[in-house]
Amino acid sequence: MTVMFTLFSLALFGGVTIRHFVIILLVGVFSGTYSSIFNASPILVVWKTRNGGIGFVERLKRHPPELLGAW
Repeated sequence: MTVMFTLFSLALFGGVTIRHFVIILLVGVFSGTYSSIFNASPILVVWKTRNGGIGFVERLKRHPPELLGAW
């Protein structure tokens, strides 16, 4: 969000020579953020719902690994 505000202010108050470059950067930051959110959301859902919906810590509590060697 800070990057967007900075680039937006540069587009408004910057010179003519930098304006096109800043607008291209704004488009790139916006499209990169958009694609990251919509690519990461399905991955997070699959990650959370695999193994019957239990996470790593809960799975370790239910099925603790065997210790190597006897004490």
